[in-house]
Amino acid sequence: MDQDEREQPSTVRGQMKASRPTGRGRSLLLVPRTRVRDWRFNAPAAGGLNATVVAACLVVLGLGAIFASLARGLNCCPTLSTVVFSSSLAIVVGFAFFRSIPRGLFEFRFGDFVVGIAAGIGLRIFYGIISGANSQPFPSADFSGGTVGDWLVVALLTTFFTPTVEELFFRGLLLVSIYRLVRRSWNFISAAVTALLGAVGSFLIVHGAFSSLAVPDILQLTLVAVACGIVVIASGRIWGAVILHATYNFSFLILTAVGALLR
Repeated sequence: MDQDEREQPSTVRGQMKASRPTGRGRSLLLVPRTRVRDWRFNAPAAGGLNATVVAACLVVLGLGAIFASLARGLNCCPTLSTVVFSSSLAIVVGFAFFRSIPRGLFEFRFGDFVVGIAAGIGLRIFYGIISGANSQPFPSADFSGGTVGDWLVVALLTTFFTPTVEELFFRGLLLVSIYRLVRRSWNFISAAVTALLGAVGSFLIVHGAFSSLAVPDILQLTLVAVACGIVVIASGRIWGAVILHATYNFSFLILTAVGALLR
């Protein structure tokens, strides 16, 4: 290092190094090495994910629960009610993230894919063990009244559309908003636990509006919600939770298809 460079502040030295030629005479412009902190450590920006967004989430959840209950009482098509409700969640998600996108939330790394696949399969195996599924027949569905196209529609909804919308709403929007509000006054652990419990409780309430939940159902939904919430809080990114949820749902479809073939 030259004498004049050694006397420069570290930031200036980093900029000087960044502008040096590399390779075949090319120059590579780099930002000085500093740790970029994501939404878990940054204070929320004005007009971003704040109490207004949380209130909007709760209003949508209430209206969605009412609609689901009415649809179930009128014996409406359950797939239609799911699509309409998920679409309402998607509208709120789009509005909120148009206002503000938490830093780093939508970044994707290969590790997110690995964690999502592994955790989704592991969670399905764990639930199978604690529910005694190894001593029971494969789950099955009656396809006699439908077509392959109907099954594909259900598969697309439960594997791609619904998990993506639910994770963006409950973990990407609701959990992050609660965390950032509570984090202003409390420490990381307290904010994370509060946000996790709020997202899990809302997740259970919504699913309870669509159908009566038995104890195994509540346990299953709680495991999925907690696992997805932990992935988001631990990584600061949403895609691991989306892949986990989709993998968990898809694994049940595979088991159902196998059960139908063996019937």
